[in-house]
This record gives sequence, structure tokens and C-alpha cells, in this order.
Amino acid sequence: DDVWGIPYSAKTLAFFYNRALVPDAPETWADVLAISEELALDGVTGLAFQNGFFHSAGFLYSLGGSLMDADGNANFAPDTEGAAAMDAFLQLHQDMYNLAQDPASGVVVDGASPNPGFQQGDVAMVYDGVWNLAQFEQDLGDDLGVSIMPALDNGNVPALFAQGEGFMLSAAAAADEAKTAAFSSWAACVTSVEGQTIAAEEGGLLPVNGAVEVDDPNLAVFGEQFALGTPFPNRAELSQFWGPMGEAITAVSSGGQTPAEARAAAYDLIQTGIDSMHAE
Repeated sequence: DDVWGIPYSAKTLAFFYNRALVPDAPETWADVLAISEELALDGVTGLAFQNGFFHSAGFLYSLGGSLMDADGNANFAPDTEGAAAMDAFLQLHQDMYNLAQDPASGVVVDGASPNPGFQQGDVAMVYDGVWNLAQFEQDLGDDLGVSIMPALDNGNVPALFAQGEGFMLSAAAAADEAKTAAFSSWAACVTSVEGQTIAAEEGGLLPVNGAVEVDDPNLAVFGEQFALGTPFPNRAELSQFWGPMGEAITAVSSGGQTPAEARAAAYDLIQTGIDSMHAE
């Protein structure tokens, strides 16, 4: 068989909260908003909502939508179920933006990662990636709480992107039998129980070897969330989504557009770009 590469660690996002301000993990998004409103009475920001498209795309999937179909085309054409789901996703962004305009809500929109307010104890809740876990543990110590994402009103947990990191074998090395053998030995080492345990305990990486037991309860949460996540689309067409989706989120926030208007504009831009790619 051809050798392309090996997985090394898994990545996803989860929900972080400051136990000194929020003793128990919120179970639902409605709980998050209610807690934020209560904390605002004491001058504390409850939630810093991460509105970047990469961070928030999982909400789209849990609202019944998706980005592309099996052929790589945008999956929210007008008058489809995908369009309705995208409208719901953009409505969520608009709702969060509108809440953030009212200090009494305890909600702010803040795309910073890691979030400085959360690090300093001024913000009670954020959602972010496993790549910031070690930093937050250093900042908050025993006050750091980590949980899977709170469920939406439809009962679904936001299916945040599930990704992997790995090592790839170059084409030049693949043509060299000795180098291929060395890579195979390296692969066996880093994906072994011993290698993956070291990566988890010393590097805070989420193992891809299912036989590895994760003793860190905070890191283990990311394994739970990963199982609920959406596989990151490994297609060239994804490049067409980032700019237009970011613009759509801005349009329904400070731009004053309706979700349907922003979705239609994003679809046209994205599909035009995809059509050009497919025509090449």
C-alpha cells in the first residue's frame, strides 16, 4: 500500500468556564445566557462569544446544515433545507451580536483566542480549542472547568470541527526505500501506546490511538467533544468559504442585513468561486 502520512493528534474545541464564577458546567445554551445575565448584575462578563467562522461553524451543523455536498458544491442553495439551516446559523450570530449591545446581557462578542478577559478572570465562559488548554490551565489553575458544548434549543450539541494533525511523507522520500522504512519506524513509535501517552502527558495532545487512556480530565473532555464533532472538510473547495462566510457574519451583525440576505450573497460568491475551480 502507498504511504501518505500518519495521524499524530486530534484537535477540536470545547467549552471553558471559570469555576469561581460558574461552579457547574452549563448544560444548555439557554443556561449560558441566563448565567451571563446574572453575572452582569455583579459587573462580570458572562460569555465572550467567539464569532469567527472557524470557531462557530459547528453551530451550523447542529442546526441541520452543512457547507458542501458530496461534489464540493455549496449546500445552501436558495429554497433548500440547507438554506434554512444557514439562515438559522446566521440568526444565531445576529442574536448574539444584539445581546452584546446590551451590557445587562453579560454577553460580549470577541474573536480573540485565547481570550484575555477569560485568562484574567474578567470573563466567566468561552469556547475555544484544545490548543489553548495548557494556557488556560496555567492562567486559572483549579478554577478552570472544561465541558462539552452546551446543547442548543433543539437538543443538539454544537458539532464543532474535528481535526487531526500528522506527519506527511514527501514524494522524494517515498521514492527512497530506506527513508520509507525509517518513516514507518517513526510512525510506529509516535502512534504506539507509549508514544501517544508521552504526547498526551507531556505535550497535552489528544491521542489518536484509542488504546491510550487519558488521565487528565480536562483533556478527556476534548475526546468526548471530538466524538460529537464534524469532520473538518478536507477539500480544496473549502478555500472559497472563509471570506464570504466571515462577511456574512459581519453583515448580520454590524451590517444590518437579514440572515436571508447575507446567506444569499455568501452563496453566490462561494458557488461562483467553486464553479471556477471545477471548470479548470
